[in-house]
Amino acid sequence: MKLSILIATIKEREHQFIELYNELLRQSANLGMQVLVNDTEKYLMSIGAKRNNLLKQASGEYIVFFDDDDFPNPNYVLSILKALESKPDCVGFKIQMTTNGSNPQTCIHSLQNKKWEFKNGIYLRNVTHFNPVKRELALQVGFPDLRFGEDKIYSDKISKLCKKEVFIDDYLFNYRYSNKINHNEKYGIK
Repeated sequence: MKLSILIATIKEREHQFIELYNELLRQSANLGMQVLVNDTEKYLMSIGAKRNNLLKQASGEYIVFFDDDDFPNPNYVLSILKALESKPDCVGFKIQMTTNGSNPQTCIHSLQNKKWEFKNGIYLRNVTHFNPVKRELALQVGFPDLRFGEDKIYSDKISKLCKKEVFIDDYLFNYRYSNKINHNEKYGIK
């Protein structure tokens, strides 16, 4: 199996998750891929632990994570599979980010970026959980058992292991950020 798409979700975002899940199933139909989900309640398991569980269950040569409130562009799966043909360590691409459904901004997630920064109106990130990477590399890094910030720690560690990247100069998904939810509520902190 070439690719495992991994989704950590929570009940509060079920409507967004269903939309995402159905679209990923549609795009990956008959392509020999898997889409795995962990819907453990956020008060029972940290996002880091959820991501680790999904990573261990995955059987694809490559893995990639989606958050339940994100959404792939129509060409997402086929673009990723084409990029994986040359057997890179990771795949970089552009992401369109909105805040509460408006103010579209560009994010570039790539091995070419050495750190997380905001420069010239663009969010630059090194390799993150949104980038497809070789599963064997992701397993070496894993995620800390944290309720937030696990993605930055993973990003810094996985970027050091990746050497070869295929970069797709296109927007492959929409990062739908919401700042309307209380921080503690969002991350299951009591």
